[in-house]
Amino acid sequence: GIDPNAFKYFEFPEIEEGRYLEPDDTDGMLISAHSTYFYNPNSNSYRNNEDAVDMMNDRVKFTINANYGEDVMPKYYTFKPVGKMVESNGDKNGYLYVNITQLQKWKKELKKSGATTYDDDGYSSIWVSVEDMKYVEEVQEQIKALEYGTYSLADMVGEMQKTSNTLQLILG
Repeated sequence: GIDPNAFKYFEFPEIEEGRYLEPDDTDGMLISAHSTYFYNPNSNSYRNNEDAVDMMNDRVKFTINANYGEDVMPKYYTFKPVGKMVESNGDKNGYLYVNITQLQKWKKELKKSGATTYDDDGYSSIWVSVEDMKYVEEVQEQIKALEYGTYSLADMVGEMQKTSNTLQLILG
């Protein structure tokens, strides 16, 4: 689930077909490049491109019920694809995006039926955008003070600098 207004604050891949989610998309879904690898019950192979699900044109139903194999019947939802993103090297390739408000409604409905959903007690992750790179460490420290884990590209740069310093020391 995502607030559709967030697309302008984070670097999402470009749109290959259609458009990004908009605030009034209640049954809309934005598809990432790797969405075609979802399970197709009519296929013999999980990742066979010939049997890949065409998320923009095939009729697709999904469930967010985590009670696999238990007595609770899964509730299936259908959606209207609004767009598909191009493949990128980023971390946003493996997801389907729906309006966060709609996802919260589905989860409440499922809980009433006795089903279990992932991350019932909150969110699995939150993305934070800062106005300027100089604020990244300060914002990370504030988040850590709330006892949450953080990760940013600044962390990766810091690790690369440590490795570089070690190599310089060894070569020196």
